[in-house]
Amino acid sequence: MLFIFILNVLIIRNFSFKKESLQRKGEYITKEMKYVVVNDTQPILFSTSQKHSEFKHFNITSAGFCAIRYTNSQYEVSCYGESISLNLKPKDYDHKAIELMLNEY
Repeated sequence: MLFIFILNVLIIRNFSFKKESLQRKGEYITKEMKYVVVNDTQPILFSTSQKHSEFKHFNITSAGFCAIRYTNSQYEVSCYGESISLNLKPKDYDHKAIELMLNEY
């Protein structure tokens, strides 16, 4: 679990999920990402250029795509699509797990 926590911190830093990076000329933009959720609770976000199956060695319980938007001093997430390579879809609460992770940092 500590490994996944560290991985998430690195992902957040590498993709610059800071308010400034999601803001362009006073307007907030949306960042598109892929994600997997480990053990129904721990999301891992990654670039759309990577494959979901690169994380198949984890206990993946759901996967898909997400749109991340920074508004009102917090991140809002919507999940959609599916992972063809893992044959998994998003679960109804995936967006909340991702929001909790991003807003915690």
